[in-house]
Amino acid sequence: MKKWYIFVALVIVLGGAGTPALNGMLMEKRVRQSFEEINHRDGASRPRILFEIIRYERGFFSSEIEWKIVSGMFENICGTYEIVFVDRAGHGLTGVSTVTSLEKNQWFTDFMNEKLKGKNPLTIKTEFNYSGRMKSMFALDAVSFTDGSDTYTVKPGQANVSVDWRKDNILLTLNFAGLDMVGKKTAVSNMAFDYEFLSHPKEAAVSIKIQGRMDSFQSGAREIKNAAIGLHINHMDAEGYKDLRAVFQEGLADIVRGGASTWQYPDAVRQTMERQVTEKGFEWVGICEKLLKSGLEIEVSGLKAQLPEGDIEANGRIRLEKDLPLEGLISLIMAPSNALAYISLKSHISLPKSPDLDDRMLLSPLFPEMSTGLFIMEKDRLIHTAETRDGKLFLNEKEVSIK
Repeated sequence: MKKWYIFVALVIVLGGAGTPALNGMLMEKRVRQSFEEINHRDGASRPRILFEIIRYERGFFSSEIEWKIVSGMFENICGTYEIVFVDRAGHGLTGVSTVTSLEKNQWFTDFMNEKLKGKNPLTIKTEFNYSGRMKSMFALDAVSFTDGSDTYTVKPGQANVSVDWRKDNILLTLNFAGLDMVGKKTAVSNMAFDYEFLSHPKEAAVSIKIQGRMDSFQSGAREIKNAAIGLHINHMDAEGYKDLRAVFQEGLADIVRGGASTWQYPDAVRQTMERQVTEKGFEWVGICEKLLKSGLEIEVSGLKAQLPEGDIEANGRIRLEKDLPLEGLISLIMAPSNALAYISLKSHISLPKSPDLDDRMLLSPLFPEMSTGLFIMEKDRLIHTAETRDGKLFLNEKEVSIK
């Protein structure tokens, strides 16, 4: 009996000792497979961004991987078409943990040596679990540097990313203490951002939740305090989302390829976007048909901000109650009253009266069918409410007869 216990204990010890090596092998397989999938995802519609392994040195208890992302988009951001990463990974019993460095990038080391006296303010750590979960942490230390006559003070920040590859779910949280740009008279204080992407395979749908908060933003003499917003997109068709993402990625790539000057001139960005819409007109029709399905809901919640003139508050929701095909879109153009058969909505907005704002357009009816303007005045505040009830539209509690 004792021999049996000794044999079982020996198997456990040997198995535990070999687990790190096994996890190292599994990690290499997953990394190479992931790079292959990313490089071929979305086919020709996707802008050319390549993930490439430069070297992969796998040991028993540790590995070192040097890899890079190659894209022409980087050239206008950091002066090179590739960003190189060095991962130093430790093989554990349940997964692999890595520490990532940007030490192979000349632009990064030059910035550290010239602006930060050789200090590296960025820490990147990642944990890969054998079950398919990945967690990454990006930490930024406080730094201060000058660029010409401007002084920049960057406060601490941290971002955490959690990915469940089995369910295609992503969770991102970002906390940033702030940034002061003295020469430009601009400052940001205590900013937070949450992003959640959830896949619903049984329903062939995805949902996106975004929450943003900020204590203050100052630009010149203007200051916004205690700002927040929530954006939820629920039950979006998964295939339509994939097509929409590919179009936006391609559009962003075109804008970035235009160079830094493009971003400095909003008209150039607008012209690029208009050209893309024209070139992809029929593609947009197909995407819209996929997305405009029953259950699609877009909600803006908890929007608020403190301005010098007063507080802003807003909430709104619009939901598609049944599929809206191409012929349905055409019928809405011909007869807008048909919209109430497809959508439901509810919204509330409260704005402070401002001497800089000409509120006559907001308070005056835009169409004969409207009893009020989009807003009404209540105690020196501009108030808007809208709601659909029983197939009817009510604006500021007055029914709107849509024809």
